[in-house]
Amino acid sequence: MGWVIPSSKLALMEPHYLKRSTARAPIGGATMLQIHFIQWFGVSDPAMAESVSDVPLYLGFAGLVAT
Repeated sequence: MGWVIPSSKLALMEPHYLKRSTARAPIGGATMLQIHFIQWFGVSDPAMAESVSDVPLYLGFAGLVAT
């Protein structure tokens, strides 16, 4: 993902990212954008919520673990 959109450009969106206080730990705007890009391939919201914690390819692309 870093070669498509440089991290310096992703950082520009952080001040505009809506942060709500919920019971879950917040996910940064850049990570949410990367997860949204994965969903372009037809993955629904519930399936994405489950897959992002199980599929190593999704974890690496979203920047949740070092690949």
